[in-house]
This record gives sequence, C-alpha cells and structure tokens, in this order.
Amino acid sequence: MREVIGKVSSHELCHLHETLKQRTASNGMKDAIGMFVLYGSWNSGKNGFDPSSIMKYIVEVANKCAENAVVGHVQVDESDETLSVCLGDNDAVHSMGSCPPSELPALVVVAQHESMVHSVSEFVLGISPLNLLQLAEGNSSIVKDWVPQVRDAVSSVRAKITTVTQSDNQEEAIRIFVSGDKSSVGKSSVCLGILGSLVSMGYDPSSLAYIKPATQCEAPQLIQAYCEKAGIPCVPVGPVVYFKGFTRAFLAGETESSSQLLASGGTAVDELARGKRLVMIDGVGFPSVGSICGTDNVSMARACGYPTGETGGRTPIGVLIVGGSGVGAAVDAFNLNATYFKARDVPVLGAVFNKLSLEGFYSLENCREQVTKYFDQAPTESRPFGFVPLTPGISGDSDSAMDHVDEYIRLFRDHVDVKGIVEAATRHMPSVSKRGQPPLNVNGGSRPAKRLKMNGAGTTNQMLSREAIEAKAKQAGAAPSA
Repeated sequence: MREVIGKVSSHELCHLHETLKQRTASNGMKDAIGMFVLYGSWNSGKNGFDPSSIMKYIVEVANKCAENAVVGHVQVDESDETLSVCLGDNDAVHSMGSCPPSELPALVVVAQHESMVHSVSEFVLGISPLNLLQLAEGNSSIVKDWVPQVRDAVSSVRAKITTVTQSDNQEEAIRIFVSGDKSSVGKSSVCLGILGSLVSMGYDPSSLAYIKPATQCEAPQLIQAYCEKAGIPCVPVGPVVYFKGFTRAFLAGETESSSQLLASGGTAVDELARGKRLVMIDGVGFPSVGSICGTDNVSMARACGYPTGETGGRTPIGVLIVGGSGVGAAVDAFNLNATYFKARDVPVLGAVFNKLSLEGFYSLENCREQVTKYFDQAPTESRPFGFVPLTPGISGDSDSAMDHVDEYIRLFRDHVDVKGIVEAATRHMPSVSKRGQPPLNVNGGSRPAKRLKMNGAGTTNQMLSREAIEAKAKQAGAAPSA
C-alpha cells in the first residue's frame, strides 16, 4: 500500500499517474491505481460527513483488492471543472466510466498507464451513499461486504488500461471494417460508439481514426461532427462516391475501373492509418452495395486490408456486422451477410445489434437472451458483442444530435463489449510469419481487373468528369439518389 494522498483536484484525479509521481516517491511506476471517495459540500454540511475520517477503512478494502493502490477524496462541487469532470460532462476528459450515481458520496476506482493521456475509472455501484455515510458514523462492519464489488471495479479499470497498452506495441493500426445487414441500420453510430468508448478508456483521440472509403451520402453526419470535436482524424466522404449517374457512367467506361477505385480506397486507409492505433472503416449500405462497379463491401474490405509488403498484397481485416432487432430475422440476416464476406475469405468478428426497443415482445432483453443462445450453440467463432437500445436523440441533424452524443457513448459502453471487439480485430492482424504468404488479389474477382469498353471503331470511351456525368444523368431523367 503506498499511502493516503488525501484531497485531490479534478486535474489530479484525471491524471493520476502524474499525480502519484509528484506526490509519492514511486517515480518509476508504469501503472497507477487509486480509490477515491467523491462527495459534495452538502454531505459535510448536512450530515457532518468527513471523508478523511473513513480513509483508513478505504485503505483496508484497497489492501484486499488492489496492491499498491492509493486512496483519497474529491469534492465534486469545489469548482465548475471538478463538477463537470465528475459528471462526465468535460469534453477533455472522458474517463468516468459508467454513468455516475444519482447521489453522493460514492466510491470510484481510478487507473492509468504512463502511456495514457488520462485516467480511466469505474464507480463502485454496489456501495451506496448510505453505506459511506454509515461508515463515517462508525459502522465499520459493513466494509467486509464491499470487497467483491471493489474487486470487480478494479478488474474493469485494469482491463481498460490493458486494452490500451496492448495496442502500444502493434506495428500498425488495428483496422475494423463495419458493415450493415441493411441500409440505415446504424453503422456510423456504431463506429461513433466504439470510438467514443475507446476515448473514455484512455485512448488519445489523435491515435484513432475514422474513414468511409465509399459512400452514397455526402451530407455532414453526426460522426463527422463528433470526430472534429473530439480531435479524431476523420475522412467522412470518399474517395469513392456513388453520385448521380455514377453506375451507368461506370458501365459505359467513363469512370475509373474497379481496381482503380478499390486501390484509391485502400490507399486512403493506408495514409490515414499511419501512426494510429486503430482505424474504423465504415461500409456503405449492405454488403453487396457497389457490386455493379466491383466495389461492394467485401471487395472494399479486402482492398483496405493490411499491406503485406508484396505488390498489391493485403491481409484481410475483420468485419463487424451491424444488425437490427428481432430474433429469427436478426440471426438470419447476420448469417446471410456473414456468408457473403466469408465466401471471399474475409473474417467476420461478430455483430452488434442496434436500435432495439426496451419494451415489448422484441425488447432488448428478450432479443439479447435468445440471440445469445443461438451464438452459444452455433458452430461459429463470431459472437454478439452487444445489443444497443434505440437512441432517438442522436438522429436528425448533427448539430442537435451532438447534444446527446456523450449520453449515447455512455449507453453504448454499458451495452457493448468494445474491448472484446478490439481484441477480436487484433487477432486478425498480420504476424511476421503471415507476411511471407502469397498476397491476396484485392480486386476480388467480382469484376475483371482490367475493363475495356469498346465504342464503335474499337477505341475505348473517354473518362468523363463528375460534373459531366451528373449533367448527363439529369438530362436523361435520373432520380436525385441515382
């Protein structure tokens, strides 16, 4: 046990590693862990609660749950900054774990690795404000019942810093491709939930990235607004855009070929991945969208795989499928879409089922129970990573939706095993031994690598500009979304 460090500020709480280097003699440590009592001025004013009087009991629990942990206390309303941090409302610090309790005092476990920007933490929800007040009144017999809950919180924060530090030694960024079992199922919001959760787990926002290499929509989306606010590098549009008239122009030989389009997507991901820990690659529509141009989600996922060092060679990246509500329909849709990827040797990590109601026959709890039973019995390595409730606040225009982003991220973390997704994706990163294998053909075979469109006397059609293609389509009566 190091020591009781007493009262700490919000800055010291969120930068625990630096705090302990300055306050203690243990300057060579790589991990820092602490247990802190959070309380308000109203606690001491009304009930005479003195957090320093219970520190010896917190030490007793810490000794049983976390070797070398320090203990202290934080007054949440000491300043506006402290209050916003402890409520999880501070944009610079997304570290307070699950939603804070509705009442104080509360016990929180905090941890940080030296490579992390800020601490991560979890409230010990099994210990009520009344318990802490009773402890201050001298009822120390209740402390022995706290050990299991505190151990769980310690395990949780340690798992978070393990997830972060494991990626420190990766030679290149982890890549995760997200596809949906249908359009508008919430692929981008799942990408947002994963990125936001990773930031709250201690990842530096600048070490993450988001890209949508192929898209049908060029309007600003919520994930773009979030990434820009959080400081996450983001490429929300392109380089492949299915604009009005694109598919007919492709068939007429007036655009880049399939291999050129795929290569541009792969190059964009490679450039964005440099110096990053993890890149979220957002698919478009359902898996076969873009197949008429040879740029469907499977082909794009292969093109965005890990470079092998061979010319055109790629190691496949893992795909996360986003599904909807239901039981039979959700499983059937997953299997159909997963088969599309697996048939082309693209691994499927599993699924996140999104936009589930909290009530009724197809409630989140009912769907989770039954769908999980299926995956437990199915002969597949894929698994359900989570079931996310419908969150109306994040739909609509990005400006108003941004008001609900932090709430959505906390909700997402409570319902999705983000650490499990990262670990599953990491298992599909290329090892040194795999780099000697023959490279994949990133064209995928859905279209020929070389496309020649003959025109009259045997000459190839000339490529047209986007403006020319859209004008031609409009003149022919194409719908705005064509």
